[in-house]
Amino acid sequence: MEPIRRRQMIEATMACILQDGVGKASMQRIARHAGITSGLIVHYFDDKDGLLEAVYRDLYRRLGAETLLRLRRAKSPAERLKAILDAQVCDEMLRPEVVATWCAIYTKIPEKPALARLERLYERRLNSNLVHALRQLGISRREATEIAEELMSLIDGLWLNLANRIGLQAANARRILYRYLKHRVPALE
Repeated sequence: MEPIRRRQMIEATMACILQDGVGKASMQRIARHAGITSGLIVHYFDDKDGLLEAVYRDLYRRLGAETLLRLRRAKSPAERLKAILDAQVCDEMLRPEVVATWCAIYTKIPEKPALARLERLYERRLNSNLVHALRQLGISRREATEIAEELMSLIDGLWLNLANRIGLQAANARRILYRYLKHRVPALE
C-alpha cells in the first residue's frame, strides 16, 4: 500500500472519530473525508475493525518514535525517565484527534482480541522502560514497579480527561504528571 494513501486513510479515520465518535465514523464517512471510495478502504483493511487496528498500531508507532527521539538525547537516568514521560504528553501525542482516537479505540479493547494484544504489548514495553529508568535512579525494584504502575494509571487518566475537551489542557496535563513525579521521586529535583 502506498504510504501516502495509508496515511490519508488513518488521518481521515482520526478526524472522523474526533468529529463524530467511533460509532458514527463509518467507512463511508471516512472515505468521503479522505476523498476516496469506501471500496479502497475495504481493499486495504478488509473492514472497520481492520482499519481501527491499523490506526491503533499507527498511534503506538508514533508514540514509539516520539519516545526514541527523546531517549536518544537523554544523557542521564533522570533525563531518560523524563524522555519516556515527555513522549507520553508531547504536543504530537496530545493533539485532539490523537487523544480522541486513542480513547475511542481503547474502549473497544474488551471486544477486539487484536486490540487487546496491541495494548498488552504497549503496556509491557512502557512498564519495562519506566521500571528500568527508575531503577537507574537507585530506586528498589519493588518501589520502581509501584511508581511505574502509578505513572501509567496517571497518564491514562490524563488522556481520558483530555479527550473530553472540557477543561484540562495539554500544558496542565504535563504539569500534573511532573508534579506527581517530583512528589514521588524526590531524587529528580
